[in-house]
Amino acid sequence: MKDSTKDYTIAQFRSYAALGCPSKAQIISDKTMHKALRLDLLAVIDTLNALTNSGKDYICQAVCAVYFPAPTEELKKGEINSRVMRCALENYTDERTVWRWLKEARLLCANLRGLNTGYLYNLHK
Repeated sequence: MKDSTKDYTIAQFRSYAALGCPSKAQIISDKTMHKALRLDLLAVIDTLNALTNSGKDYICQAVCAVYFPAPTEELKKGEINSRVMRCALENYTDERTVWRWLKEARLLCANLRGLNTGYLYNLHK
């Protein structure tokens, strides 16, 4: 299945990291923050919590290792790939597995945010 929300959800994770990984209470109480950004950040928190609560904290660790470093800097060509390689080595797994973990996190985040992931469309093909 094509991950049509990939760029958007990566931006959500990076925004969350760029803002210092705020708590739900901090996000909700910040009335100066644009509503769309608040919803994005809450979706990230809900994603990380859901993964942890379902015993998939290794996916949270992959998200943090790949998407959280230097979140305010522009990504350079191949930077995500090198982070995935490093994450795979550090977790004694293969890169393909890390890519699957990241995709699972992105799709969960997109669904929690209410984004159209194209999932229903693909079911009817």
